[in-house]
Amino acid sequence: VLRLTKDQHVLQGDPSTDSREAVAMRCHAGHCDIARVYLAFQSVTSLLEGDSHRSYYRPRFSPDGQRFAASVSDSGHWRIVVAGRDGRSVRIVNPGDGANRYDAEWLSADSLIVVSERGGVPNLEVMSVSTGGTLISLTVI
Repeated sequence: VLRLTKDQHVLQGDPSTDSREAVAMRCHAGHCDIARVYLAFQSVTSLLEGDSHRSYYRPRFSPDGQRFAASVSDSGHWRIVVAGRDGRSVRIVNPGDGANRYDAEWLSADSLIVVSERGGVPNLEVMSVSTGGTLISLTVI
């Protein structure tokens, strides 16, 4: 295994479908940003910047590589964000019920599997990216 990002504080990278870049967390000063890592050049640039109230977690490229999903803790409340590959067109994917949702993974081009705390206990749900609604509860604990 070759370490590509020495002293860059980069974690949880997910390579693109063309393997030229990865999205990853870059953690510093008590929060995490979303960063792009150019694998051939071993360079890192910020896409979404966190701050003392906002921190990002575990970005994942969509199946077509044109978007990524990540979790964001915004003032202590976890939600899912989807953004374009370049970090633009950021939007919250949220059914609006106030539940914490995090740890997104793409299931298809329009759906994510997420951990949801709706009901007070972590369970798995499938969410629609286009509508932001919950499609299916996969587990009920």
